[in-house]
Amino acid sequence: MNLEIPPILFYALGVMLVGFGGLRAYFFGWRKREKNIDEGLMPRSRDQKRHIMWGIIWVIMGLFLLVSTLNAQRRLG
Repeated sequence: MNLEIPPILFYALGVMLVGFGGLRAYFFGWRKREKNIDEGLMPRSRDQKRHIMWGIIWVIMGLFLLVSTLNAQRRLG
């Protein structure tokens, strides 16, 4: 019995990783900066830096998954 995983699952997972990683980096990392009248922009907190870093990692993983699935489809197809 030959069991194959449909490539659409890998495409869907890659798109979800790119989308949610970008949203995580934007909403939890870049957008949460508060503006203080006296000091200008407040420095980024540790949590914001972590959200930005992991959001970018998710985007990179998603892009890698999309590109590698596309290359595998070209070789097989």
